[in-house]
Amino acid sequence: MFGTRPDPLKPADLRVDRSARPGWATGAEETPGVGRRVYCTAGMAEVVQVRGRVGNGSRLLELRLLDGVPAPFLVAASNVLVAPIPGVDEPVEVLPASPDWFQASPGMPGSGRR
Repeated sequence: MFGTRPDPLKPADLRVDRSARPGWATGAEETPGVGRRVYCTAGMAEVVQVRGRVGNGSRLLELRLLDGVPAPFLVAASNVLVAPIPGVDEPVEVLPASPDWFQASPGMPGSGRR
């Protein structure tokens, strides 16, 4: 019969598992650009195109799976996890400022020297 499946999909099968990639942002939190690697319910994929918006406000992404499946498909950005960029998305340590962090150089306003 046309349009029926012997094994119907459950709603949980259509949502990306955030615990599969801890520390990765969702596509709603950080919209991935073309070429970025993302994790979706079908596995690892690459963003081919960023399109309009979907009902929840996130972007519509055209993805292609990395495992060689040639046909791209569409998915809401809110349902993907965005791979961090090494060296960019790593946490940065913020040190407290010390009182002498700024010392005026000669010729700067407030240095008293010219």
